Order: sequence, then structure tokens, then C-alpha cells
Amino acid sequence: MNPRVTAAPIAVLVTLGLASGNSSGGHVPSRTADLSSSEILFADSFVAAVGHEHSGNLVLSPVNAFDALAMLLPGARGASESQLRAALYTTEAPETVLAASIAAQDRLNGGGVDLAAARAAWLEQTFPVRRSYADTLARSGAPAQAVDFAGAPDAAREAVNSWATAHTRGRIRDLLPTGSVDRHTALILATALALDARWATPFDKTRTTSAPFRGASGTSDVLTMYATTTFPYTSGPGYQAIELPYENSRLSAVIVLPSAGVDPLTLLPKLPAISSAMQLKRVALALPRAELSRALDLKPALGSLGLGQLFTRSADLSGIGGRPGDLAVAAARQQTWLTIGEEGTQAAAATALVAQVVSLTTDTSAIQMKVDRPFLFVVHDRENGVALFVARITDVG
Repeated sequence: MNPRVTAAPIAVLVTLGLASGNSSGGHVPSRTADLSSSEILFADSFVAAVGHEHSGNLVLSPVNAFDALAMLLPGARGASESQLRAALYTTEAPETVLAASIAAQDRLNGGGVDLAAARAAWLEQTFPVRRSYADTLARSGAPAQAVDFAGAPDAAREAVNSWATAHTRGRIRDLLPTGSVDRHTALILATALALDARWATPFDKTRTTSAPFRGASGTSDVLTMYATTTFPYTSGPGYQAIELPYENSRLSAVIVLPSAGVDPLTLLPKLPAISSAMQLKRVALALPRAELSRALDLKPALGSLGLGQLFTRSADLSGIGGRPGDLAVAAARQQTWLTIGEEGTQAAAATALVAQVVSLTTDTSAIQMKVDRPFLFVVHDRENGVALFVARITDVG
């Protein structure tokens, strides 16, 4: 492969309105005020919660979900604010969390990495949003656009979808389906993240050939890429791990290959220790080309992170507007798509929180790493370990 990595923008949308329904979930204690540590802890909890709800191929963006909740945090009050802080593992001021998450992404730009973030907000023109929250949105790069949810909800939905399509380079076209926005909608928040990165060590496309992959659904022959060179590498009881840096040395992909029968996602919390143990080794790597997509209902996962109250009339988002109980999240969705191929990795994700007003010649001197069974694929910030994309790949083809 000649990997040029293009992780398409991620769109995160939050729709707020009248509270309805009931939900509950466990409590996640706040442990740190450091944003990087917060994002790592959130990723571990978030990915584990989603992985518990869904089997098979899975791809999601924990940093994108973190940013969406960070946009919601300044509008939360009382128990809802405490629960959001606990889920995000932060004690910092809401505005500080939001600003820091934006700055952290900006620092990843440079070299062979182009990372572009965007934010947007649509506000029902008659909804009495608090000036302080509107100012916070504006400072985050998402000044609220007045729309007529009450009179023309579908036109507003199409405007949001058009924005999401534009900021995911056409990969997410119908983020909010028909009926998901109605006359009770008060606010939609959106964030987008676009990544375009090139491998530091490209794969040779002419070496790609068919090889067996022992997936969850059985063994099949899949197109597999090969490279034999020096990589950061480590192994431990029950796993091999390798790091594929991009041209910008701060960003890389980490591939963790566990023993057969082990859920790759269970190794995500060990990623900092795995990364720190890596040493440069000559490795003969075999990596399958893969494409996967997934549409996820995040409501159960967020509930298990202690955010169940946000989905009920007990929610207090009065920092946005109205009184406690007037606004609540009614649904949470994330759609994601990922490919790994000779030209690189492409990825897109969209999250919506909806509420309503209520075989080749082998180099025998090299370590052999054949990624021929379910594995973990993580694109992360090498300096602080924050995960941008996490994928569990159990089947290929």
C-alpha cells in the first residue's frame, strides 16, 4: 500500500427539546481535571459500554462523543451537570473543557496530517436561550443559527443534514432521518472532525495478495497487505502490538492482535502500557484490507455511564434555557464508517443526541505478525494517548 490516510470528518449532533421517557444508569466517578487523562478514561468507559451492547465489527470515535457532551456541559445544572462531569472524568469549568478539546485537536495539525474541526448550532427562533450559553457556543465556533423548527422542522433537518454531508466530505448523507426533527425541537448542536494523514512507512500495493482471515463468522480469504520494516512493536501474554506512525509523528495507528477468542476491545485500557513498552523491531507485518460501517444506538451506553437522567424529565439543562425538566435528550445515535487499504485509512462518524421540548516470501529474520483474526485498530495521539478512532474488526470482506 501507499497509505494515504483520510479519516473523513466526524459530525456530532445534539438535538434538545421536551423531556420524555425514562432511563437509568450506573455512576462513573470523576477522577481527573486533566483533559487528556479525561478523554482517555472516557474512551475506555465509552468503548467498553458500546462494545458490551454490540457484537461483531464495531467502529466509533470516542473523542467525537466527548466533544458532543462537552458542548452540552455548559448548559447542564445540578445533578445533570454532576453526572456529565462524572462521565467525562473532569472537574474543570465547562467552558475550559470545551476550549481545551478544541485546542487539543488543533495541535495535531502539521506535517503529513491535516485535521480540521468544525462546529455548528441551530436554535429554534422562538426558544429563549440563555445569553451565557449562546455566548459559549459562539466562542466555540458554533454561533447559533435561528431556524423555524416549529413551523418547518423538515427544512431545518435537511439543513443540518446538508451541513453534515459537507463536513464529512459526502460520506454521511442522511444523519437525521425523516421524523427525527419536529416542532418541539429546540436546539441542534453539531461538531465535525476531518482527518487526512499519510503513513510514514508506506505499504507496497504490488505485494497485496489473498490470505486467510479467521473471523468471527468463519475463515475466508481476504486481500492482505504486507510490509517488512522496522516498527515500534511489543508483545505480551496473549497479544502482539504494532504502531504504524503517520508522517506527522504525533499521530499513529496502533494495531493490537489478541489471542484467538479474546475480544479486542478489552485491550483498549491497556493501550498506554502497551505503547510505552514498544521498541523498534524488524517486523514482517501482514494486515488485511478492511471496510466496515455501523449504526449505533448510544442511549444504553450513555445510560451505563451514569447519564440516564439526561433522557428523562429529571434532566436539568436549564443553563441552555427554560426551567429544569424542560429540556432532555431523547435519543443518541452514532453512525461510523472505516476502511483500511493500500491508499490508507478513511473514516467517518456521525453522532446524534435527540431530545424534544419535553502469503509471500517471508523474511525469517523479522518478527512475524499476521493479523489474521479479530484485532483492535486505534488512531491515537502519540503524545497523550487520546483515541480519535477505535475499531474492533472481527470479520473482513
